[in-house]
Amino acid sequence: MATATPASTPAETVVHVIGAVKDPGVYTLPGGSRVVDALTEAGGSTEAAELSRMNLALILSDGDQIWVPVHGEEPPDVVAVESPISSDAPSVGQGVADGEESLGAVGLNSASSQQLETIPGVGPVTAGRILAFREERGPFTSVDQLLDVSGIGEKTLESLRPYVSLD
Repeated sequence: MATATPASTPAETVVHVIGAVKDPGVYTLPGGSRVVDALTEAGGSTEAAELSRMNLALILSDGDQIWVPVHGEEPPDVVAVESPISSDAPSVGQGVADGEESLGAVGLNSASSQQLETIPGVGPVTAGRILAFREERGPFTSVDQLLDVSGIGEKTLESLRPYVSLD
């Protein structure tokens, strides 16, 4: 029996691989590729890489940036990129004030785990914690409530702020 492929799988996925890899850069991979495929394309990880901090099985989305950390390294500051959605969207560092909506931002009150994982710095564990918080305490009334989610501190909150809304 043949397995059907989802109709929404793109033919190609373009990703940017940075950090502890042998050949960082922008790579075009087949749709449905995973983080491990991007690492392979980038020549593999260096000896200093801490792969245990990554979800190597995560399916890539077009435009993803994959950061391969060195042991003990903090995530890099998010690179500012003009949003193709709207020039009114906040650039990195501006953030989104509570109550404001950011076009293209992920809605804390409506996003699935997979949608939350599209936010730079949010993996499956953090996404699960955000969903559990939402289920236990009800909808977020402030982006600052992310501080009450286990594993999210001030620095992480500030890096997430440009990418989330209260939808």
